[in-house]
Amino acid sequence: MSSPTRLVRAASAAEVAAALGRAFADDPLLTWVFADPGNREGPVRAWMAVVVEAARRRGHAHAAVAATGTLGAALWSPPDVEFYDRRTGEQLDEVVRGADGARADTVWEGLLAIAEHHPPDGHFYLSHVGVVPEARGRGVGEVLLRRVLDVCDAEGLPAYLESSSARNVPFYERLGFAVTAEVPLPHGGPVIRPMWREPRAQPAG
Repeated sequence: MSSPTRLVRAASAAEVAAALGRAFADDPLLTWVFADPGNREGPVRAWMAVVVEAARRRGHAHAAVAATGTLGAALWSPPDVEFYDRRTGEQLDEVVRGADGARADTVWEGLLAIAEHHPPDGHFYLSHVGVVPEARGRGVGEVLLRRVLDVCDAEGLPAYLESSSARNVPFYERLGFAVTAEVPLPHGGPVIRPMWREPRAQPAG
């Protein structure tokens, strides 16, 4: 896969959010958050617009691009920088309540259960990574993650994520992550799997 990765800038943020919206259209977590399939596409894209901007503020929103457009993106926060700060949380709450206010408390019950497993500071945190359906199976996701994982390995830093899909666990395991827990979300929600990665040793010389 030869498509380059680049930092997401303001001019491309909306396109990246749209691509992530497509990538997460069948994501178990977001289809639970936005349970009404007739009112899901817009809220998922609005969610992605919030998290893309959050990662951009932290300098770690990376997109894979091709002549056809954005293929996918990875959104990180660096060590000792909280991804879901108050500003981001309030914006996501507006999205959740705007989509279905009656379910908002249930949704936040589940999201806070996930947050309880977040380890202390000192690691890179992968909030979202997604690839548009037509570009899957071409190594785009690994290329996106390598941009930060190579830094982790070079600087001896761990990394952390929460996998919302069991089928993605083997992919993350190949990159060095290991499942640390299983978090079932309430009211028929999916099982979320926090995953931790120790830095890999660099070859001598």
